Amino acid sequence: MKDEGASNLDHIYPALGRLVVNSGFMETHLRLLVSWLADIDDASIIFDGQSVDWLTQSGQAILRELKQTKDFRLQDCERFENALARAKKLNGQRNLYVHGHWSVHNMLDDYTPRPRTSPEDHRIFYVCRSRLRRAIEEYEVAVVDVETLADQMLELVHEIDEAVHEGNILRWVVLQLDPPPTFPDELNSAALNALRRVMHKRAVRKGQDVPPPS
Repeated sequence: MKDEGASNLDHIYPALGRLVVNSGFMETHLRLLVSWLADIDDASIIFDGQSVDWLTQSGQAILRELKQTKDFRLQDCERFENALARAKKLNGQRNLYVHGHWSVHNMLDDYTPRPRTSPEDHRIFYVCRSRLRRAIEEYEVAVVDVETLADQMLELVHEIDEAVHEGNILRWVVLQLDPPPTFPDELNSAALNALRRVMHKRAVRKGQDVPPPS
């Protein structure tokens, strides 16, 4: 049921502002992630100013290459792939909200309603957007939907930071250490477990008598 108090767009502005700020965070950290994956000096020259779609496509292409060239097949590659796919999906929704036309009343009879599983919120609005060679599409959106998207973007920022941090540990250890390292429990992860297996195989090939990773 629509809240009769939502008679103007003032109710949606704070949520949209939050979304714009968090999408900027996400784009910045996504650019840093792709630059890090490329492992190129001054990579910002290539990646600065590029769109989120371009960054995600480039990141996916880099990961496909890394899987073939790195002798650790990187279970954490899946983590990076998931982050890139999630960024692309969130950005698509963000573009609808940021570039769409907002209204307190629906303009189309066949608008897309909110999913039945959506959180309850009576602050209901409508957003529509024209697309290239496609008819105008209109969606029913609640304030909480925009707030949730903003929160999901911030969560992805933290996920990207954690993935890069673990990747830095992984990359540094492979380059600097010879015997399979041990890590404290708090650093236990799929990526580091994969590293242990890689380092063990290297040690075995060199004839070192080392126990297999647990």
